[in-house]
Amino acid sequence: TIASPTDGNWHHLAVTTNTGTGNIIVYLDGTTTFTYSGYGAGIDISGTNVRIGSRYAADNWFFNGDIDEYAI
Repeated sequence: TIASPTDGNWHHLAVTTNTGTGNIIVYLDGTTTFTYSGYGAGIDISGTNVRIGSRYAADNWFFNGDIDEYAI
């Protein structure tokens, strides 16, 4: 389960993937809060839309907050 802070303060969330190993790491305020291995050899986004702030295949689910300084 990924931590979901609800204290009303700003938080830094970062997600990294290793395309060689398929590992995904989620950081919250610089601390590893979630790891997942076995995703495969990376993320293939060819032929699909990239979404930031909404869930794929769920047009009614959106992130309620601010997203700043994202990078792909």
